[in-house]
Amino acid sequence: MRWLFASTGRRYSCDVAIDVAAQVQYWQDGSADDLDAARKLLATGKIRQAGFFLHLAIEKAVKACAVAATRDLPPRSHNLLFLAERADLALSDDQRDFAGRVQIYCMEGRYPTELPAPPTKEAIAEDLDRAMEMIQWLTNQLNKP
Repeated sequence: MRWLFASTGRRYSCDVAIDVAAQVQYWQDGSADDLDAARKLLATGKIRQAGFFLHLAIEKAVKACAVAATRDLPPRSHNLLFLAERADLALSDDQRDFAGRVQIYCMEGRYPTELPAPPTKEAIAEDLDRAMEMIQWLTNQLNKP
């Protein structure tokens, strides 16, 4: 059962089946688009924004896995480790560390004045490479029987 919220704040239950394959594809397409945006932003020196879109690309790839695992819409969360848990992903220690570390990019993109200076262009470029690897790994998880 899913809850829908009206503008009044009242909630209504909704037993609507989702098209799992279409939802997975939606999140995968969004991930690819955001990864491309991160590359373009990095190329133009928009470091904070590149980090934000890097995080968003991973988030959407994990949400694709969450949809496949739960056969329901993913949670409305930006927390990569929480989403990975919901998707029942067996992240390696290195992947967990990376996901935890790039979580800050989600916050930097939203609240830049409350955080320290963004990482260097070189650091974001390295993280972008690692994000591409992680997204490929997540895609492979979707293709497992």
